[in-house]
Amino acid sequence: MAKSFPARGFTLIELLVTISLTAIVGSFGLAYYSSFNRRQIVEQAAKKIVSDIRLAQNLALSQQKPDPDDCTCTTLKSYSFVVDDDEISYKIIPDCSSVCVPEVIVKKVELENVTLSGGLDWIKFTVLSQGVGITPAGGQLIILSKDGSYRRKIVVGDSGSLTIEE
Repeated sequence: MAKSFPARGFTLIELLVTISLTAIVGSFGLAYYSSFNRRQIVEQAAKKIVSDIRLAQNLALSQQKPDPDDCTCTTLKSYSFVVDDDEISYKIIPDCSSVCVPEVIVKKVELENVTLSGGLDWIKFTVLSQGVGITPAGGQLIILSKDGSYRRKIVVGDSGSLTIEE
């Protein structure tokens, strides 16, 4: 009498179903990761911009003059956060009584995978001796992902307060 052994292993159908389900779940994960990545790029850009606007504000409040090797700044009037015309970069520049050629740039940043818009092309922070102020009085700067699917709005208050909104 021949002994009968139970079948071991998996059938071809079981393997195909398992591989198909794994591929479907993996494709959903990849799609969600892609959108998560775009959202995080916009979030990080917004935080970096707020940090650099604060830098311009703090430089003005502390009345820190630019490096004398770059330009002799006899009287510091203000620091400005300026969005470049290409809408992907910005810079922080001082405003001194003397004209410096070339223009003194304290910091220049070129952003990747985002664009800047919203009508607020520059923010000027005056130093204490010039009467502390911000020009223009309030406004907003919008950060968009390259494909336009995600955005964050940086709102600059009249007093110089900064908030990041949806």
